[in-house]
Amino acid sequence: MQRNHCKRWMRNILDGLHDRIEPGWDCLFLARQKMSCADFQLTSAAMQGLLEKARLLRANSNDV
Repeated sequence: MQRNHCKRWMRNILDGLHDRIEPGWDCLFLARQKMSCADFQLTSAAMQGLLEKARLLRANSNDV
């Protein structure tokens, strides 16, 4: 998988999470070579998990 494809996936995932990310933070995600073996769902789960671990992800508005 090409780097630009990985970057598009990551941008798409973050666009979907944008409303849930705490304001006032800058986050940096790096696409490593191992990402070429991952699918979209795995990448999405990993990014969401990292944001939750950093306590930067608010509860989903549907869950409240």
